[in-house]
Formats: sequence, structure tokens, C-alpha cells
Amino acid sequence: HHSPASPRADATMQSSALAFLVVITCHSSAASTKATVHYLGVGSNVDQSVMERRIGSKPLSAEPACAPDHRLAFTAIGTWPEPAFASVEPSPYAGQECHGVLYTLSLSQMARLCVSEMVPAGYSLLPVRCETYAGERVGAFALNANGPGRALEAIAGPIRPSRRYLELIREGARKSGLAPSWLDRLSEL
Repeated sequence: HHSPASPRADATMQSSALAFLVVITCHSSAASTKATVHYLGVGSNVDQSVMERRIGSKPLSAEPACAPDHRLAFTAIGTWPEPAFASVEPSPYAGQECHGVLYTLSLSQMARLCVSEMVPAGYSLLPVRCETYAGERVGAFALNANGPGRALEAIAGPIRPSRRYLELIREGARKSGLAPSWLDRLSEL
């Protein structure tokens, strides 16, 4: 006998299933090359050259966007010298938003990203509603950290990433044209 899964566990299982479905589809269907998916890149993935290396090719498109009612957190726990990595988290506060780069990817590019980012072990795919800086609303996926990061954050407060990682994020955000207000926020971290 087991207890019913929590909503978070249920969502994680659905996200994991989707990640595997993407991988399986990419390897089993020639038609999958025509399908696309939107991904909101945060952390080092705001740097388009980093994304190109991760997915093995140039994204189909990339533009600045934000996810309302979400926040940037460093709840993906690493090891020395990188204590934490970026994650998109639902925000408990109305009006908070997380800025990043909205990529349009082929399914094979998304599969490569999932492998690179250790989905489903390290991250889950989180469905988010994004707004591009041009005003378009787009459904996308973002990476949401698995593991003890949220619990550690609740106990000890915000987790600080390394200076090197923060500089990579700040530089990528500048190069990708993210909003000056977001650049200011990143400079305060």
C-alpha cells in the first residue's frame, strides 16, 4: 500500500514522462524534425552561444521574454566550486517575474538540452506562460530544479551561486538584450 503522490511529485512525474517522450519521439520519427517547442532559458542559458553548444546547433529563434508569477532562484544544488545553479520557480508573490531568452527549438534540440541539463534527474520541465518583450504571449517550458534546494532556501534563505556563474549570467543577459531593470536586478545578486 502506498500513499497518493503529492501534486509536486505528480507534476515531476509528468515532466519526466514528457522529457522521455521528447527524446523517444526525436529518435523514432523523421517527422519530429518539423515540430518545435518553446523553452525559456535562464542562468547560463541566456547566453546564446552557451545554448548553441548545449543543443549542437543554432536555435530556430531567440528573443527576450519574461515569465510572470515566476522567479529566478538558485535551487539547483551543485558542488564546490559551483554551489548552485539557476532554476525557474513559481513565485509566492504577485507581480514577480523571471526574465530570460525564449528559444524556439526543434524536438531534437530540446532532447539534447534535456540530456545536457540532466532532465529528469537534475531538473523537471516546468510549463510557464511567457510574454515576449514585443508583447506576444507564448507557452513554454523552463527548467525547475529537483532536489533539496527549495528546502535549503526555505531554511537558510537565498542560495548564492558562484561569482563566475553570476558573471556568465550577467554577460549573457546583456548580450541577449534583457531589460535594463532585469540587468539591475542581476547586478544586485
